[in-house]
Order: sequence, then structure tokens, then C-alpha cells
Amino acid sequence: VQSGTASSSRIMDGMKRAMEQSNASFSDMFDFCPLTEEEWDARGKKPRGAGKRRHAELGKGTFAITYRVVVRAGKEPSGVKAGQLCAVKTIKDETLNEHGMTLAAVNQEVAVLTRLS
Repeated sequence: VQSGTASSSRIMDGMKRAMEQSNASFSDMFDFCPLTEEEWDARGKKPRGAGKRRHAELGKGTFAITYRVVVRAGKEPSGVKAGQLCAVKTIKDETLNEHGMTLAAVNQEVAVLTRLS
């Protein structure tokens, strides 16, 4: 992901528009990109469970799971190229509701994380 506030904001806006306009789901826009054995060894961990999705897991918390993904061709949001590696944080609607989180709070976190990229 590109660095800098302007490009980060452009990427975030582009991804939002792409999802809204196409009614695209996560699996429409991204493919899981599992970590290699060498990458797992470097982390000093082993993947939990089997499968591409589990092996692409970068982190898991109370509210979300972050995955390493690759952008699919033909689904590129503005500023993101097909084949580009990204980290995508997923949050289930049920989790938001259970913990009283608002969409505004999620959007705020997205803005902060985007600036860090």
C-alpha cells in the first residue's frame, strides 16, 4: 500500500467507491495470500488450522481478523493495482452490533490505519 496521507486517503476512498458501486464482496475483490513456511518461521509461529484463509491470517483480535490478500484483476479500486499485496481487516456485522460499535467508529479506525500505511 502506498504511503502518505493524500495517497492513503485516495486509496481508502477508491476502495469504498468500488465496493459501493459494484456491490462487491470481499471475495469479489481479493484473494487470500497465505504466508510462506519461511515467513511463518521468521514470525516464530505456525499457522492455526488448515486452508488458504487461515494461512493468510496476519492477526486476530476481539473485533476483527486481518488477512494478507492480493487485489483481483478487474476489481482494482483507485490507486490499487491488480496483484498488489494488501492487508485487509475484516469485521463481521454481528460483532459490531454485539459490542455497540458504530460505522462511524469503524470508519475512524480505517482512516487511522490508512495513514499508517
